[in-house]
Amino acid sequence: MTRPGLIITAGVLTLLAPSVAVAETPEASALAHNAAYETATKSGLSPQTLSEMLTCAAMWERWDYAVTSAADPKFAGTLRRELSSANAKKRKIYWQRLARREMNEDDDAAYFEKTRSRAEESADKLYAAYAAHDARGTSSFIEWLGICK
Repeated sequence: MTRPGLIITAGVLTLLAPSVAVAETPEASALAHNAAYETATKSGLSPQTLSEMLTCAAMWERWDYAVTSAADPKFAGTLRRELSSANAKKRKIYWQRLARREMNEDDDAAYFEKTRSRAEESADKLYAAYAAHDARGTSSFIEWLGICK
């Protein structure tokens, strides 16, 4: 059975996800984040490849930074529990461990590091778009978190 590619299929969600554009209040922004996350969790997509698993770990790491550095505690306080800093730390570790398990004994460690590096670069780009309040980048960023639940 062939599984659809996560990255190709995930792009469709960006068009369907609720907007996470900058809201007027921290609470409204958090509620928009919650709604976009909820939509992504219902997509039926799940990371399957080493690259996707490492991207998940990197995305959760950046999300943890976003939440802990949020200027207004009302934003973090309004987020769903799944989007909390504590959960982000747990999800990062979960995806890192799953990626390590995905590697076979005969797999090349250099391949793992190269794949991890690419995942980190990808997560950095999405986080930069999120931090710049780019609507498409923000939707993609939150979408990854929902897929990487």
